[in-house]
Amino acid sequence: MTKTYALLIVAGIMLSGCVSEDHPGYIWYPDMFTSKAWEPLDQAPFGKDSAMRFYPPEGVIPYGAQQVTEGYFVYTVPNTPEGYEQSKSIKNTLPKTEEVIAKGKQLYEIYCAPCHGTTGEGNGPVVEVGGFPPPPTYYQDRIYSLADGQMFHVITYGKNLMGSFRYQLTPEERWAVVHYIRHLQDQRLKKEGKSLADYQQTQQTDTLKTL
Repeated sequence: MTKTYALLIVAGIMLSGCVSEDHPGYIWYPDMFTSKAWEPLDQAPFGKDSAMRFYPPEGVIPYGAQQVTEGYFVYTVPNTPEGYEQSKSIKNTLPKTEEVIAKGKQLYEIYCAPCHGTTGEGNGPVVEVGGFPPPPTYYQDRIYSLADGQMFHVITYGKNLMGSFRYQLTPEERWAVVHYIRHLQDQRLKKEGKSLADYQQTQQTDTLKTL
């Protein structure tokens, strides 16, 4: 008898969920079917704040930030011609180590080499098949003279036909790529009996003249 009652109850529940054009069925959990949509300034039924307006907890890390020795590095220089000039004063936040250069090489070959080429000559496979005109080679005076911050700025926002890589590469990864590009330049200049430091000194002198 108990089993019969149980089966009848189960059958009743199942039938009550059947739908038709005249009857859509019973809603057993209305809170899930018609959940409350909270508005930004509604009164909150929980928490210490009386409105649906909550603030980040103390010590939260900004999105896209890079941890440095003290605090976090967040790139706030605007994507404007003035911002590009301002980026000259931004220093690389990563130490130049073999590990960092190796990481920069790995990232460079993934994101940069398709256009710039594995050696930075501007002859990547995208260029060779006629997809884009060749980008500037890294081995010319004006590229040698760029500040690290300007390279970082261009990787962040893009320039001319080059797109932005701010979402593909974290700040730390962008700085690693800058170190690797500098490594490529330094290796080329050493073969010519020159030094990258000479070009950097020239760039710094020109900057001081404009102050």
